Amino acid sequence: GFDKHFRKVFGVSPSRWIARRKAVDIHRELCSNRKTLKQISFEYGFSSAAHFSKFCKTHMSLSPGAVRRQALGAYRPNTPTNKKG
Repeated sequence: GFDKHFRKVFGVSPSRWIARRKAVDIHRELCSNRKTLKQISFEYGFSSAAHFSKFCKTHMSLSPGAVRRQALGAYRPNTPTNKKG
């Protein structure tokens, strides 16, 4: 009963809603740059860095480090490096 009602109201399963909410919270943490990636991973209950990275790639399409770099303006995909020589 609960799952069916929840899905009708929110349009997604409870577990998917929780994962999306967790992704929003993690994204906010990554963008704040106050905590290390390891601290964030631990606080959100991930068993390993690999699991945390996979979650971020699944829900944000980027690794945790890439999310942080993008938020800080340092992430520039497909930009050639300016090496001379």
